[in-house]
Amino acid sequence: MRIVKRRSTEEFESIPYVSKLLNAYFWSYYGLIEPNSVLVASVNIFGAGVEIVFLTIFLLFATPRMKVS
Repeated sequence: MRIVKRRSTEEFESIPYVSKLLNAYFWSYYGLIEPNSVLVASVNIFGAGVEIVFLTIFLLFATPRMKVS
């Protein structure tokens, strides 16, 4: 909410958002390939969707220099 309200990413970094997205992807993959792990997959697929929204908001308000990195 702070990024949207101030329309700037300020001192925020993108690394935590990207690492949480990758973590959710890996756990989703694990949940899909393991038998009886539907709950693990579904929770992490939802988490990956939320992280995609966070990254989209971050990229919309990031400076061009931060977008490249």
